[in-house]
Amino acid sequence: KGDAYEKLVIDVVNRINGVKATSIVKTNTNQIDCFAISQVKTTYHSIYDYLSPKFIGECKNEQETPGITYAEKLYSLIKLSPKAKLGILFSRKKWSKESKEFAKKMALLENIYIVNFCDDDWEKFLNQKMNFLEILLLKIVEVEMYFKEKIDLVQEFSKEEH
Repeated sequence: KGDAYEKLVIDVVNRINGVKATSIVKTNTNQIDCFAISQVKTTYHSIYDYLSPKFIGECKNEQETPGITYAEKLYSLIKLSPKAKLGILFSRKKWSKESKEFAKKMALLENIYIVNFCDDDWEKFLNQKMNFLEILLLKIVEVEMYFKEKIDLVQEFSKEEH
């Protein structure tokens, strides 16, 4: 069950132009479900800015809501991989609110993006309503908008004090 899900993820990621993914990369304590390398460089801001030079995916083919431990594990795998700045938690259910808050903090504090790709996203992708990269970019933009709002609030607060 888990192997089939990992194979699906690897297959989809390998279809991205300029990206090569594998599941054979291991750390001392973990196997990385999807380790991907991107050689694509663009002259304009694009999704490849997050995919390059590498990104990591973790697969959870479970019916439970993924808790914060999955987001934290993905974060630790990203930290072990120099220059990686994107982690994708592939899961059946949407991740927990705590996981989403943790991901927002990591983006704001460390410029590391962790996003969740769940069955709702697979539905959009498989029914060809959106392509895989569009969905990922929207998830990243959602995190960026979160901390733009925070920065705007801080700036507004600072103006009121002076």
